[in-house]
Amino acid sequence: MTCYSANRKDEAIEKRVELHCHTNMSFKDGVATAEEIIMQAHKFGHKAVAVTDHGSVRAYPEIANAVERLRRVGENIKPIYGIELYLINDVDNDISDLTEKEIISKKTHLVVLVKNQAGLKSLYKIMSEAEYFLKWNEAPVIKRSALDEYRKDFIVGSACEYGELYQAIVAGKSDTEISRIASYYDYLEIHPLENNKLIIKTSDEPDVLEQYSIDVIYNFNRKVIEIADRLGKPVVATGNVHFIEPEDSLVRKILMANQGYAFFEEQAPLYFRTTDEMLMEFSYLGKDKAYEIVVKNTNLISDMVEEILPLQEEYYPFAIKNADKDLEKLCKKKANELYSTDGLLPHIVKERLDTELHHIIYNDFSSHYMIAYLVVKHLKEQGYYAFARGVSGASFVAYLLEFSDVNPLEPHYLCPECHHTEFIDDYSVYSGFDLPHKTCPECNCAMKSDGHNIPYEMLMGFHGEKEPAIDLNIPASARDKVETFFINFFGKERVAHAGTVCPTSPLTAEGYIRNYEELIGTTITHDRREYITRKLCKAHKGSGLHPGKLLILPEGKDFSDFTPCCLINNINYPIPQKTAFDFKHLYSMMNLDLLDYTVLDNLKLLEEYTGKTPFDVDIKDPEIYKLFRNESALGVAVEDIGGTSLGTLCLPEFNSNFMREMLIKTQPKNFTDLVKINGLAHGTGVWENNAEDLIDSKRHTLRELIAVRSDVMLDLMKNGIDKATAYRFNEIVRKGFLSKSRLSDEEIEKFKEITKPLGDWYFDCCLKIRYMFPKAHVVACVINALRLAWFKVYYPAEFYAAYFSVYFKGSEFNINVLSNGLDGIDRYLNKMKNIKGEESVGYRNIYDAMTVAKECIARGINFLPSDIEKSDLDNYIPEDGNIRIPLQ
Repeated sequence: MTCYSANRKDEAIEKRVELHCHTNMSFKDGVATAEEIIMQAHKFGHKAVAVTDHGSVRAYPEIANAVERLRRVGENIKPIYGIELYLINDVDNDISDLTEKEIISKKTHLVVLVKNQAGLKSLYKIMSEAEYFLKWNEAPVIKRSALDEYRKDFIVGSACEYGELYQAIVAGKSDTEISRIASYYDYLEIHPLENNKLIIKTSDEPDVLEQYSIDVIYNFNRKVIEIADRLGKPVVATGNVHFIEPEDSLVRKILMANQGYAFFEEQAPLYFRTTDEMLMEFSYLGKDKAYEIVVKNTNLISDMVEEILPLQEEYYPFAIKNADKDLEKLCKKKANELYSTDGLLPHIVKERLDTELHHIIYNDFSSHYMIAYLVVKHLKEQGYYAFARGVSGASFVAYLLEFSDVNPLEPHYLCPECHHTEFIDDYSVYSGFDLPHKTCPECNCAMKSDGHNIPYEMLMGFHGEKEPAIDLNIPASARDKVETFFINFFGKERVAHAGTVCPTSPLTAEGYIRNYEELIGTTITHDRREYITRKLCKAHKGSGLHPGKLLILPEGKDFSDFTPCCLINNINYPIPQKTAFDFKHLYSMMNLDLLDYTVLDNLKLLEEYTGKTPFDVDIKDPEIYKLFRNESALGVAVEDIGGTSLGTLCLPEFNSNFMREMLIKTQPKNFTDLVKINGLAHGTGVWENNAEDLIDSKRHTLRELIAVRSDVMLDLMKNGIDKATAYRFNEIVRKGFLSKSRLSDEEIEKFKEITKPLGDWYFDCCLKIRYMFPKAHVVACVINALRLAWFKVYYPAEFYAAYFSVYFKGSEFNINVLSNGLDGIDRYLNKMKNIKGEESVGYRNIYDAMTVAKECIARGINFLPSDIEKSDLDNYIPEDGNIRIPLQ
């Protein structure tokens, strides 16, 4: 046995290259991260290292990033991009016709090392065209013919004990047959003896492990070398690395135990060996032969690999024909419809529009805006609403294209008849929605008020250098329509869902450890447990989908230029494929976030029930603001609605206990107050131990507080600070650089000085902020909350019917209880609390539904029992001021 030492070093003069490493991206198998593998190889002084995950290339971006970090400090190592594939020989029938058991019995392993840049694309193609099966859905099965098609760009090795060569030797096949198999490979692979103590026999019992003695494995390895010498093939010694240090074998044992492996305690020592450790493992072959397979041949294979970039570094904008011209034409047409007087736009409007259009067109972002415009237009034509979310609402162009509700201009009055405008550009007004009613001085028409004072720099940067992140909220019920639109517009082969990598959660990791302890009848110490949990949390347990991000392929490219793609195991998705790489690594492709937003489903139902659109709502109506201060607008007593003194139940963004406490403390009176509250609630280091203290002390009003990420910039500009300085400090604060001590003492003093006119408290607040929400996103959320609040006040039966239809459709509670009145609901809640437990998720869901029902009943709206002739199959229907429950 090898003696292990802490902080191992590779002191060999000539060092080996490890050609077989698994990272945490090997499904529930590898323990080390790609960065840890790269850094360990560099620490050992190895000139290269290969990563060969099971059927996965998801570690490639991390490999590239780790190598780049080394190069930035003058160090270097060659990354070898590889993969351990599951291969199946072509059969007469299609592979997809085979059963899972047949696939498992026929599949074999082999290692592919990518030789050059062309080989990388070839590998991505093979992965994209692979077949995926239930048990092996994280590791695709490849046909040999597919591999052969691109063989010239690969170096192919015989892999581990599950490779067809080793299996043939274990099975006692003839030398002729073994030689035929070996001739397929560019190099043959052998491992340390203890690595192969347990081998799955791939004949009639594919799930049965057989244990072999060291002497037998010794002869297996000898046979590999004998065949290689006869064929003139190089043999390489690899460690089949799954973790860095020997003691980390316990982490992998826990992973194996939780996958039902019977021999989990007998797992091999698959750690990253030094050159001397590996030479010692193969000393039984003699000094010269051990040197040949451990050092000489591994370096020989490494030298055959060229420099490879796994990710596209150049940005490839996708292009819609005439996007620049169409964008400009649409925006100017809408701007003129709203603001033009005698063919001229007000200076503020023209300057903002020209600035945004210049940066959008110059930086090739016109198609981004046009596709968002077309998607929203398509949905509107089918009776659905969709709006911008996030920072993209800061765009005036987005507002003119009508995929944003947020007008980012300075607060202003606008006459809908003669287009007379009056802008308030002295920063005295936070939102145009709070301007008092006014009659147009030119034509006596009632003027509209708008504008939320969001600088375009919040979207595009000070020099227009930022890519505008266009995120759209779409109705959940319309997702299939959106995906179908993309397929029809671009073609199915040019659109993919953004994939994600799913790590193991701390809760799951703890469950793994407890299960392992039960299986072996022992307890792991606290310190060791924490270390193991951290390691387990890095283990890849599957791939998922980003909740709404779609990636668009530019003309002249295919996905294999950027990433492999695989089919989604869900027939409900019109777009059938997802990227293998996590979306954050695919920055060279255009993407669009289309996130399900049930508020829009709610508004659509309300329009069906009332005939009123979201745009019919008077957001300035003082009655709806009462809901955010007390329950008076509902016309009920506090004790009748669960003891809360607010009317914000069912209003998104203002419904949680945390938000209710904020509302009670702050007593908002207008739109500005609600924006401030919502921003404070969603920031980090913004409310607690910061703004909350200022409110409690009654020294400051909501209007004065820093709540969203443009506040600092506007506050400084209001006090005479130049725009560039104000913007830079705003960015520093909103990213938390002050709180994280990212500035020099000189810079801190400079910024402290420029905030002095605002008071010493202001800089103290900035010091505590770690993250702030974009104002455009907050404004959009508040607008939609107020729309729903208006329906809640004036169309209560329709409001609750729509709410139950959207949020409690198919819920686990017994809907017939709703028609039993307040007493019946209370009896049901007590019964469910005893059955499910007060803290259970199931009970909390029932409690939430019943709380809404109680408020509904307290307002005189009763739930009518289901009726075969009057009830809908799924939705709750308003009926004569009451609500008819659905058929279920």
